[in-house]
Amino acid sequence: MRIDFADLVFDHGEIWTYEGEPFTGIGFDDEERPDTYDEEAFVNGWPHGFSRTVWKDTGITKTEDWHLADFLHGIRRKFRPDGSVEHAEGVEYGWLIWEVSVAPDGTVTEHPVKEMSPWKRSTYYVPRKERWNFPIPPVNAALDLSQHLPDD
Repeated sequence: MRIDFADLVFDHGEIWTYEGEPFTGIGFDDEERPDTYDEEAFVNGWPHGFSRTVWKDTGITKTEDWHLADFLHGIRRKFRPDGSVEHAEGVEYGWLIWEVSVAPDGTVTEHPVKEMSPWKRSTYYVPRKERWNFPIPPVNAALDLSQHLPDD
């Protein structure tokens, strides 16, 4: 099911609903900005799967993020107008794990990521230990557009 974001309701600040039920499908918005549109996958009212911004004139993805049960989780990418990857980040349960930039010639540069504090590490491990143990794809998957989430 594909529904305009304007028809979705953020119910009690917890989940997205459509006609009073937790929404499963694709939400989209193609009227807010003249050059791009957004679309996002939902399961049972939570962002789950892809979230992307697409150039209207070419259909090329500008940015993409991935979610796992409302957590930003997977490989985030920013693309150039020709569709090549410009920047990629590995994000696990909302925390940045790795980051790379890609030169126009395809040269990949890995950037150091600040180590998590003990407090951040504890909040990071709770969902991994108690809910799901789905580590993200490794940094060498940054340019592999078939890799997004751990089960890919």
